[in-house]
Amino acid sequence: MDQSLVDKAKAFAQYYHTWQLYGDGNDYFFAHLVPVAQKAMELAQPLHLDLFAVEIFAYLHDVLEDCEQVTPDMVKETFGEEILDGVLLLSNRIASIPDSAKTPDAYFSAIGAARPEVKIVKIADRNINYTRLANHLDAEKRTKLAHWYIKHIAFFQKYDIFPELLS
Repeated sequence: MDQSLVDKAKAFAQYYHTWQLYGDGNDYFFAHLVPVAQKAMELAQPLHLDLFAVEIFAYLHDVLEDCEQVTPDMVKETFGEEILDGVLLLSNRIASIPDSAKTPDAYFSAIGAARPEVKIVKIADRNINYTRLANHLDAEKRTKLAHWYIKHIAFFQKYDIFPELLS
């Protein structure tokens, strides 16, 4: 992995998220993906993780979840199987777990078993989402999300997904 693959991931994510707005009404790429990438890099640096992988996972973590035109095959063809595996985990598209069994416990267990670069992106994503809840335009959704984030702290602890880095 190198900077050219990071640049490709950034352009890919920006292109496919073009239509999407974040909960505060701003452009999704700049309001969410860029801050998640920045936070993930900040958290990963002192841990000596693969910063190229961290940044790639950060930019791509929502493409399968939010962009219906993006398929796992597209991600694999463009970025390789190693990146696809992390993006599938972050998107809760774990092939070995049938949809009927996709519980928060199964999801966080899979994240906990993942490479540390995937785990750090999950922490960064959660931290950015949680700290920006006050700006969410939909008050009802803001309340539901706050409860969801607080409820799931236990899973970060249970599966050792850098719980000390939660904000």
